[in-house]
Amino acid sequence: MGFNANPTTYRLEFEDPALEGLFVRVRRGSVQIRSDYDAATSWRDQLEVFVRVLVEWNLVDDDGESLPLTVDSLLATEDKVVTALLDGWVQAGRPSAPLEQPSTDGVTESAPQETRDPDLEASMTMTPLAS
Repeated sequence: MGFNANPTTYRLEFEDPALEGLFVRVRRGSVQIRSDYDAATSWRDQLEVFVRVLVEWNLVDDDGESLPLTVDSLLATEDKVVTALLDGWVQAGRPSAPLEQPSTDGVTESAPQETRDPDLEASMTMTPLAS
């Protein structure tokens, strides 16, 4: 059985009340996809990268017909909506905010520093595992 290295998907959420009811799921995207997006020099280039991570949405046209997950569908959508989709995907893929305090490597002021017992270490036998 193999390991899928790109399983992460996000359901984008939007704060703008005008986007209430919009449902969009995207993949996080590989390092290559993120790099392609960052290197995109035009609006269309960004959209071409974005459709590679689109999984599902509920966008419809003026007649209520579902829009396919394509660049043309995005181009036929108001820029406000497309910008929200792109921003949502970029934000979803960013690491969470840094910790308020730096990590202590597991050692706190109230916990004593680990001490090493050379006699205990010398008494441990190391045996290689059989191949």
